[in-house]
Amino acid sequence: MIDIYAFYQFIQINDCQKIKDNFQSKADELGLKGIFLIAPEGINATVSGSSDHMKNFIQHIEETLEIKKIDYKISHHSEHPFHRMKVKIKKEIITFKQDHIRPDKIVGEYLNTQEWNNLLNDPNTIIVDTRNDYEYELGTFKNALNPKTKKFTEFANYVDTALSEFKDKKIATFCTGGVRCEKATSFMIDRGFQNVYHLKGGILKYLEEVDPAENLWEGECFVFDQRVGVHEKVEVSDCILCHGCRHTLKISDTESEFYEQGVSCHHCHADLTPEKIKSRRDRQKQINLAASRNTQHLGIPHQHHKNI
Repeated sequence: MIDIYAFYQFIQINDCQKIKDNFQSKADELGLKGIFLIAPEGINATVSGSSDHMKNFIQHIEETLEIKKIDYKISHHSEHPFHRMKVKIKKEIITFKQDHIRPDKIVGEYLNTQEWNNLLNDPNTIIVDTRNDYEYELGTFKNALNPKTKKFTEFANYVDTALSEFKDKKIATFCTGGVRCEKATSFMIDRGFQNVYHLKGGILKYLEEVDPAENLWEGECFVFDQRVGVHEKVEVSDCILCHGCRHTLKISDTESEFYEQGVSCHHCHADLTPEKIKSRRDRQKQINLAASRNTQHLGIPHQHHKNI
């Protein structure tokens, strides 16, 4: 069984290259896989490995960055949900392009699972999903507003145009693991919102902790790895990706006349040119050929492709 740790930390990092090399070397030594982002403002990562190796890695990060304790979320899978370990340097650990905000200084009020449920059960609460449209479609909290964003940088405009009339209301925000809400709530407070809250640990921590009888989550939670989606107790769902447009699909969606594995689905079929269709079909043929030979195509292990 593989442990999957999701975590982030806003902390000043002066020498990103030195930290990158350090963490890449340690992760390779332990045989870990995942995505690890480093920026001057902190770290943001989802990493998988054996239980002992992950504990070793977390301890190494805490000692290297002099962090007292990293607040992480753990889920489990039968195999690594990533193909390799990538440690990258970025301008931001989650791209928002609002340089004036300081999520390390000012953010909304954190709520644990029970406090979150209490707030959501208040009919006067405005519930805002800070994630993107394709994530919202797969699942969300009941009565949550959908900003209909394609990327997180669009959320600031949504706040200014769609939420400005609610500055005196209780605003409950949530995202996958919590990092987007750090910036979202910091931005909202900067814009004059008075009562801003966010779910501590995000949806992943909520699904891990919530009593099934009190679960207010509806559907699946999109995750950025080969699991695609998880649900109650962070169990892996049976959702797949359209490898043409990257939209999440349910099994029933593959029955659509517009679905073709690796090529199209009902989300993207109408936007494809004949040239694009041919290109995607050619790529899928190469993937299938690599799978039949038990080899890799473009660095993608064939066993991670969910065939329908």
